[in-house]
Amino acid sequence: MSSWSDDRGPLSRRLASIRPAELHQAVARAAIDGIRNGLAAELLDGYEAARTGRSLGFHLDRRQTRLEHLDEQIGQCEREAANARRNANLADDDDLAREFMDDASGAQRRSAQMRKERDELQDTVGTLGSTFTSEADYVAHGLAQLATVADRTNGAVADALSQIFSVTSMDAATEPGEVIVTFALAVPADGMVAQLGPLTCRVANRAYGGTLGHALPASISEHPLVIAARAHAVLDRLRHTNPHAILHTVSEALTANGYSPLAAGTIIRAARPSLHAAIAADLWGDPLPPGIDSAYVEHVIRTYKSAAFSWNPRYYELDPTQRQMLVDVVCEAGGTIGMIDLLARLEGSDINHVRIGVLSRSQQCGTAPTWEACLARKGDWAQYAPRSGRSLALVVCPHCEAPVTRVVRTPETAYGLLCDDCRRAPHPMSPVYPADYFP
Repeated sequence: MSSWSDDRGPLSRRLASIRPAELHQAVARAAIDGIRNGLAAELLDGYEAARTGRSLGFHLDRRQTRLEHLDEQIGQCEREAANARRNANLADDDDLAREFMDDASGAQRRSAQMRKERDELQDTVGTLGSTFTSEADYVAHGLAQLATVADRTNGAVADALSQIFSVTSMDAATEPGEVIVTFALAVPADGMVAQLGPLTCRVANRAYGGTLGHALPASISEHPLVIAARAHAVLDRLRHTNPHAILHTVSEALTANGYSPLAAGTIIRAARPSLHAAIAADLWGDPLPPGIDSAYVEHVIRTYKSAAFSWNPRYYELDPTQRQMLVDVVCEAGGTIGMIDLLARLEGSDINHVRIGVLSRSQQCGTAPTWEACLARKGDWAQYAPRSGRSLALVVCPHCEAPVTRVVRTPETAYGLLCDDCRRAPHPMSPVYPADYFP
């Protein structure tokens, strides 16, 4: 399997994304079911048994856990405040800048409140016997504890859990839309340590289609623009046919036809056949495949040939995961949801009310086009207004009046939303987008 990380690595290497809470619950359920129904067991060798046996006791100091949680939350608030101040400095609208500064002030207030709680709690740590120690039932307690961990836990609990579980593989290729997790379980057995398993569980792959497949084809010769360039003898003059030389030549063909180097690089990085077909039609007059509207081709060419073209120099499609998660939750709720209910449904995720406030308004991303709000605000969103008076609704498509539920952020879909029903963006001049924007 490929390496798994905290999902902050390059999008081009992403195989899947899983939510920690869902992983923890699935592992705990599979372990409990396996113990109940019977499992193959194998005694560990002397070294492994001694290493694992030393950690069979399960010790939990709940006050220390709370302290560490507060430290994490304080750090998160400080980052939110810093990000909000930076956004305020970048905003070219005074009202938007004030909203960002209000967010920064709110984050700082929450940080101060948590710091006060932390200082008060720190004085009590070590003075009370609020601990839990167990020998025979450490596995059951560990499973129960794991199932309640929404994101991460403190080092002591994590160390104890690492002695119980041994994850051997995560496979994102076995089933589409799922990750298959295989693991083993360590338990005491007549003074020794036995390994039970293997056990497996399934976890939803939460990586949306737009965050996968950004890598160039394994063989550069399969790249649609390389195929088109070869058909038009553009590559015949090459003395060396290594991937760098091939892509450089295709990039030169783009810049020679009015595309900026940034636009050319973005086009080459794209993993969307319809976009490449539109570009090939512009460069060499290639016929368009069935289903691609001429208005879409004109829109693509106008976008990428614009003298003001600006985009992220590393990616073609930006990660929509948080916005898509919000849209999905509101869609599951029937199209409209109150802020209190929304926060309850998002518990355990990395989306809080501050992040919701940011994603539910237009964002200026440097010199790139504005990323419009993924949801429509309802109710009272004035500063200090109670959350109970706020709600969010799906954006309604102006073309067909259906709810807009697909988040796609590319140069040619800069608005950030597409309608599954009519395949347009929610603005009046939107073309009809090809089917490969709707996997």
